[in-house]
Order: sequence, then C-alpha cells, then structure tokens
Amino acid sequence: MQIETQQVELTTGTLTLHIASQHSTYTPYDLFGFAERRNPKRSFLFVSKVLGRHIPVAPSLMRRATDTLAQLIPDDLPTPLLVIGMAETAIALG
Repeated sequence: MQIETQQVELTTGTLTLHIASQHSTYTPYDLFGFAERRNPKRSFLFVSKVLGRHIPVAPSLMRRATDTLAQLIPDDLPTPLLVIGMAETAIALG
C-alpha cells in the first residue's frame, strides 16, 4: 500500500493529508478537491469531483466511479449481510 502526504494551504491553516491508496484506477485528486467554509469546528470540506453534488459532473463519470467502487466489493461476503451507509452528501453512493 502506497501512502502519500499532501499539504493543502487554507486561510485558516494547513491541512495535512496522509493518503493510503491500494487501487490505481483513480488518484485522490481525480476524486476530490478542497473548499473552505466559515465553521470553527471544521473549516474545510472535501468536495467530490465524481458525485455531482456540489460541482457539475458528467453522468458517465458518475456511473464509472460508482461501478468502479462496486467492483471492489468481494463476491464471497458472508450472508446474511447488513450494510448501513451514512454520508452527508454521497447520495449517489447510497
């Protein structure tokens, strides 16, 4: 597993990321960018480049990203299986 460190300079400070990546289909920079907000508890957001929630994305790109993620689910999971997913804005992945 490759771990990459990136620093993002924001007006409120420096955000240091340690990104562990096993799959090379997408780089982290293909998937998200950063935005700032006026909130003392969390002054930044990861903004998806593939969900189409906050920035426009071609439907074909959304579909390709969703299909790629679905292919990572192993076929031999134990059953019965309960999956609960919760996210603020990942509505396409729900």
